[in-house]
Amino acid sequence: MESKKPFFITLLFSILFLSILSIVIYNLNKTKNEREAKIQTLESYLVNESNSIERVSKTRDSLAGQLKYFKKYESLVDATFFRDSTISLLKYKAGDIVLLKPDSSKVVIKEIIIGGTQYEYYIKYKVILKDRSQLEITPELLY
Repeated sequence: MESKKPFFITLLFSILFLSILSIVIYNLNKTKNEREAKIQTLESYLVNESNSIERVSKTRDSLAGQLKYFKKYESLVDATFFRDSTISLLKYKAGDIVLLKPDSSKVVIKEIIIGGTQYEYYIKYKVILKDRSQLEITPELLY
């Protein structure tokens, strides 16, 4: 009579091998299903984003025609922004009472004038003297 140990060992290893193989196949199938679910979620997200991009581009195209009218005022808007940002950094504002350097007389700042070209600019204060006359002076002449 032959020994049954090799048969049982072979049977045990084959059952163990089949169980490990079935666990691996189950996990692969599970990850495949999870990936397919993620892909479906991403596809629906892509469709929603594509629709919103299409709506935005249509709105942008319709507004571009209206904004073309204002394109000629772009340099004026840039100059105004530059003026406002420069004025916010100055020590004196319009309406301030300051002293004029040559004779220490009190003057009122009426307005701030900013001008120049692309490569240089100037800042001047238009001030009102006591006799109601107006002068344009540089910021260095005020204290």
